[in-house]
Amino acid sequence: MGYSTAIHWHQGNDFTALKSHIQQLPKTEAATPSRFAGMDNKRRVSTMALSHLYEKAPSPQAEITLEKPAPFGEILVDKQACTLCMSCVSVCPVGALVDGVDKPQLNFIEDLCVQCGICETACPENAISLAPRYLYQRDQARQKRILHEEAIFHCISCAKPFATQKMIDTITAKLKDHHMFQGAALEQLKMCEDCRVKAMFKKG
Repeated sequence: MGYSTAIHWHQGNDFTALKSHIQQLPKTEAATPSRFAGMDNKRRVSTMALSHLYEKAPSPQAEITLEKPAPFGEILVDKQACTLCMSCVSVCPVGALVDGVDKPQLNFIEDLCVQCGICETACPENAISLAPRYLYQRDQARQKRILHEEAIFHCISCAKPFATQKMIDTITAKLKDHHMFQGAALEQLKMCEDCRVKAMFKKG
């Protein structure tokens, strides 16, 4: 970030030792103290300290790439492979991945992501990869952004929206040659759960 000397990190609650430590530091651009304390959260303290350094930096930069494993970063989604099954959303332990509620969307909040890799492991399409980095603009990191979204597929019988176009295309492509899904049976995959049951009973 353009500082002329190394940044020193002091940890502990001995304020006499801390004052002595500060007095021994060289007078640099980073000597201006930050005013926050009393938080027992390493991640929060780290981001606040880095934000302070970013604000005072002679040559601030938007982000830095980190090496794996890292506690900060984003995830990358292969939009061609992702079917928006939301397996990743259901297993994310910190709520960094969020669905679109009534829209077929996969949203991401980078500030919450701890790069644990559970979403990457859980994805049945192998569409997720980790990208460790630190985004200095934390307001940007806290914003929810869309990673992937798809067109809604409507039931061919009642027009109810119940899946994504890509999900239906993927399922029908995989099952079209299966002996149990020939003719009308394949078309039933394009129906919502209610219409599918009705069609099965009507056939019987």
